[in-house]
Amino acid sequence: MNKSPNKSYRNFLKVYKENDERWKYFFIGIILAFISIVVFVNIIQYYFKNKGKLYMDIWAINYAKSIESDSLSNFFKTITNIGNPASVIVITIIIVIALYFKKMKNESIFFGLNILGVWLFNEALKASFRRDRPSLKLIKATGYSLPSGHAMVFLAFSILASYLILLYLNNRLTAYLITVCLVLLAIIIGASRVYLRVHYLSDVLAGWSAALFWSGINIAIHRFSYYRRKIKRL
Repeated sequence: MNKSPNKSYRNFLKVYKENDERWKYFFIGIILAFISIVVFVNIIQYYFKNKGKLYMDIWAINYAKSIESDSLSNFFKTITNIGNPASVIVITIIIVIALYFKKMKNESIFFGLNILGVWLFNEALKASFRRDRPSLKLIKATGYSLPSGHAMVFLAFSILASYLILLYLNNRLTAYLITVCLVLLAIIIGASRVYLRVHYLSDVLAGWSAALFWSGINIAIHRFSYYRRKIKRL
């Protein structure tokens, strides 16, 4: 007789837990990816239903104008530069090289390919939706608007870097503090894009949800690959 789906799942779960000491990340990744793709699809449906004219975007732009000041503008201009492609490329290369010389070749490849992949994914999404940026920008920005590249790429960068930090940094308090700081920085970078009027709020929210989907799926794949390698060695 064939095993029931529930029994097969329980057997897989039991074997998986026995062979991956960090098994929680596998399931967190899957759950994260599922929730975020639902959020992303809803944002896109809302966007098309309202023909690109969203109340949240109008409210966010008006609010940004209401709090605008020289000091705040300078702060957000500085913050947004951290999420620029050149900055992310340099930081990614440093991390990839550091991981490689620490004899963590798989992690080095995993991180480098994922940052490249999420950037290409963002470009593909932008080319699909072809949304124009807001007209009254505080800084120069080119290309399409949906989803925000800064928001999407840097949040994915933060989550994937945090994942590796939580895996391998022995000092748990330090690992948690770095993780919180990275995620907060990603959120502020996303907010800077709305304040500087180079993106709509919906662009940033779509970028964050796409980043969570990308990160969740690839973390789950990374854990499952570890599990498969361990099973083969047994």
